[in-house]
Amino acid sequence: MLLEKNMFRNISYYQTNQDELKHNYANRYLLIKDEKLIGDFTTWSEACQHGLELFNNDNFFIKYCS
Repeated sequence: MLLEKNMFRNISYYQTNQDELKHNYANRYLLIKDEKLIGDFTTWSEACQHGLELFNNDNFFIKYCS
């Protein structure tokens, strides 16, 4: 259940900070891990590749910010 808790916390982070994130990162893919914005990217594949490079098999969250 740890995976579910971590993912829930990352989703909650996005929802809590949604207005600010939309203002700063509209139309970008956000890479979120441990309730922190790790980076923003033009494409989902760039965000995913960066997440895999940094975190390997550990979970992370990618959200399109619109």
